[in-house]
Amino acid sequence: MRLAKFVVGAHRLTGIVLDDVVVDVARLAAQDRPVGVEVPLGPLLAAPADRLEELAASARARAGHGGDGVYPLAGVELVAPVEPGNKILCQVVNYAPHGQEANIPPPAKPFYFYKPYSSLAGPATPLLETPVSGKLDYECELAVVIGRPGKNIAAADAFDHIAAYTVMNDVSYRDLQFNEDAPSLNQSFGRNWTKGKGLDRGCVLGPWLTTADEVGDPYALRLTTHLNGDVVQAAKTGEMLLRIPELIAEASLGATLEAGDIIATGTPSGVGLGTGRYLRAGDEVVCAIDGLGELRNRVVTASL
Repeated sequence: MRLAKFVVGAHRLTGIVLDDVVVDVARLAAQDRPVGVEVPLGPLLAAPADRLEELAASARARAGHGGDGVYPLAGVELVAPVEPGNKILCQVVNYAPHGQEANIPPPAKPFYFYKPYSSLAGPATPLLETPVSGKLDYECELAVVIGRPGKNIAAADAFDHIAAYTVMNDVSYRDLQFNEDAPSLNQSFGRNWTKGKGLDRGCVLGPWLTTADEVGDPYALRLTTHLNGDVVQAAKTGEMLLRIPELIAEASLGATLEAGDIIATGTPSGVGLGTGRYLRAGDEVVCAIDGLGELRNRVVTASL
């Protein structure tokens, strides 16, 4: 199943994507609900498999008949499939070649930074070339979506807590991340991951959440990034150094993971930090992962 957040007119809705249409989940749950009811993702992600199968069957039936609650996919705006209050954790340097190009040794155990909810952007939202930074960069990543909540999750049980996967472009502002205006801060306080990763539209997610049963082996997925048509990143997710169970175990240590929380698993080499090819207004960056879809974002100039 593919679960999406989308906008029609003034309404933000939750939908099930089927081929070239998206079906409003609220219209499946109750026929008499008014248009505009947004069903939260968390309960869907935490729901048992049989309940999701029922919803999927209802969505297919509704799509086959058409009518209320069925929208052409091309006619809606897909937005980031995350709810307010969900956590977005990102693992640093989880592919060895990226560590080499970034001159950052891969950590021996998980090390996270957070993306704020305010940084979210949809799969077609323009990215911002801003006067705040001169080094706008891209990072294509596999993101894990939590379904069953948990705390202190054992690595052996981690996959029991995964509901879905999605694609992330971990947009980065490298001069801010590396404190280029105040390099002495790096020695005392470390790199500024929060500022360099948390500006507006700095976390592109989507185009939807693909449930784990449809993904199969999460280490067999091909990840690619195109910049203006050129391939700049290409790797298999199986090349990640710290595996998904380790990431979930560390993220949940002393901290509850809720349904809908996101854990991004790191990016391979080929980013602007390594090549010197940073994003500029007019560029188009496309991050894609086999079976999960793609993010296609153009860069625009932003004022302060």
